Amino acid sequence: MLEQARREMNKPNPRGALDALDSLERQVSTPQLEREAALLRAEALCVSGDKQRASEVLDSASIRWPSAPGIATVQRICARAEK
Repeated sequence: MLEQARREMNKPNPRGALDALDSLERQVSTPQLEREAALLRAEALCVSGDKQRASEVLDSASIRWPSAPGIATVQRICARAEK
């Protein structure tokens, strides 16, 4: 499901990515997948225009995983999406 969400983002289809992430969240819960899913969710929310929810998810991820390498990448993607 995480791969499906990535494929949807490459289309780009952020709504499809969010649907895949919702399914993943209901079925699987491991720390690594949670982190990857949270960052991908924030990215999808930014791209889909939901900046408020994206910011909330990204802030939460930054608190939970402050040294996660993907956080800076998603922050850059969100900054570009605002322009």
